[in-house]
Amino acid sequence: MVKIHILTNIPTPYRNHFFNLLSEVGREKNIDVHVYFMAATEQGRFWNYKEWEMKYNYNFLYNLGIQWKGIKFHFNPTILTQILKNKPDILIVSGSWNFPTSMMVAFLKFLYPKVKLGFWSEGNFVYETYSSKGVVRWLKK
Repeated sequence: MVKIHILTNIPTPYRNHFFNLLSEVGREKNIDVHVYFMAATEQGRFWNYKEWEMKYNYNFLYNLGIQWKGIKFHFNPTILTQILKNKPDILIVSGSWNFPTSMMVAFLKFLYPKVKLGFWSEGNFVYETYSSKGVVRWLKK
């Protein structure tokens, strides 16, 4: 069985739909799909997740993050023990990359070199042009 695990900040309707489909295909192809959430929600998010709609394996990580100037900086130290315990073949980091948890997971390769680590960037044209210059805009394009 191949294990594909995904780390993201919060459940959202569009992600839940994707994770449900990915998990359904995974079951047919002997792939374990598991999602780790850094938190249940964030400031300024106006939807509620419905557990009964989440038809995939997931868990919420213990969060020591802080809120600063309206931005939540998630810090979930238990993600490292979760990864080392569950030993995924592939770990995909999604959501914002400025979270301390996301940055910490980037160093996971030193602890668990067998994992294939990927970064998933969400966005649309408006979000892409929001960063008008520099490396961030180049990466988004």
